[in-house]
Amino acid sequence: MDKKIINSDGISEIVTMVLIIVLVIGLALAVYGMIFGSISLNKVSMVAASAGTFFVPLDTSSSMQIMRVTPAIGEDFYIQGQGTVPKNAASTQIAVVSFILRNPQGEIYTVTNGYITGNANKYGTNLYIYKDSSNAFKVTDTLDSISYAPTAIRPFELGDYQITMIDTVAKLPMNIMDVKITGNETSSTGSQASLPLLNVLPNSTWTAHGGVTNTTDPVTGLTMYTFDGSSGYLTSTANPALDFTGDLTLSLWMKPTTTGDSSSSSNWHAIIGKGELIGTNNENDNYQLMQLGDKLLFEWNDATTGEHYQAITENGVLTAGTLQYVTTTVTGGALTIQVNGGSPVALTYNTGNVPGAGDDLTDTPPTVVLANNAHDLMTGKQNAPEDQPQNQFHYSGDMSEVALYNRALTAGEIAHNLNYYKI
Repeated sequence: MDKKIINSDGISEIVTMVLIIVLVIGLALAVYGMIFGSISLNKVSMVAASAGTFFVPLDTSSSMQIMRVTPAIGEDFYIQGQGTVPKNAASTQIAVVSFILRNPQGEIYTVTNGYITGNANKYGTNLYIYKDSSNAFKVTDTLDSISYAPTAIRPFELGDYQITMIDTVAKLPMNIMDVKITGNETSSTGSQASLPLLNVLPNSTWTAHGGVTNTTDPVTGLTMYTFDGSSGYLTSTANPALDFTGDLTLSLWMKPTTTGDSSSSSNWHAIIGKGELIGTNNENDNYQLMQLGDKLLFEWNDATTGEHYQAITENGVLTAGTLQYVTTTVTGGALTIQVNGGSPVALTYNTGNVPGAGDDLTDTPPTVVLANNAHDLMTGKQNAPEDQPQNQFHYSGDMSEVALYNRALTAGEIAHNLNYYKI
């Protein structure tokens, strides 16, 4: 069955008439500027366009919101990088169009070509702006290259964007268009969120230490960080975007090299955390996720009680050499851990920073009130003193798409992420 492309904002005849009026007004203003203002050496081409969004299906039940620009009427133009652009385009004043994008934080990005077919003057043809797997912004006039390869695109952050259509010959803007990324589909097929990742990567600067390599997984197309288990780890400087005192979702793909007996400290490995081990017994964690053999552990310092708590999966949930999607969620003070979008797994709770050694609180789990700290974020190693290598718990294996959300993801959103990054 072919995938259906959902147009969330198509052009109507009324909109086309409005664009024609805008074009006429623009031409009048250009003439006025030439008579009463300074005259540009290069004529500015006139192209009227509108902008909106499209939802690109990722599978039978989920979709991704991307942007679209639709040129409606105007002069001849080509798209920068298009193979059919005449060599003498600049001398003959044929417009060569490019795009720049301003994100909700006001940062400016150049939009480069993804794939453009050979036809010029794409009036009435949607041009799609999307984010590729390297987080670069691309434009294409065909959805085939992205709708049938969902791992090739990444979700936009929610918020207000501005698309500027540039005449690269005159080096002046043609159109400035506002687009809002909402993540919500409003078609008759029902609501489907495309999630904005509060990724640690764009919010922080990673520094790699020791044995960490960066590869592309041949099956999923995901960018994988591989940790050697003895010296490799990543650090990211303290950043307010990484501080959590309320709801939280920590989401990642992981493929541990080994699992083993969860009670043996030789099988304990730090996945990601924001905290510090002081001495041997005093631990200060805003949040930390650990691997205990085939189990998972989440630990935190509590802002209300001042205690350090640990929650451990009651049964084994990890498989050595298998890529699995793990989500840890704090919502309204309750903690859940899920693997591959399954039901929340049973947890045991205890006090202290040694797994299972403190008071057993399983019958009355503590309310999770995360206590922030100013420590850096660390992945693949626990932030322990250098003279305590036995407590650094280096991770061995792969990780990908580590993401932090300042809210609890719903079950549907977790399933969306699971389906989006396909195994």
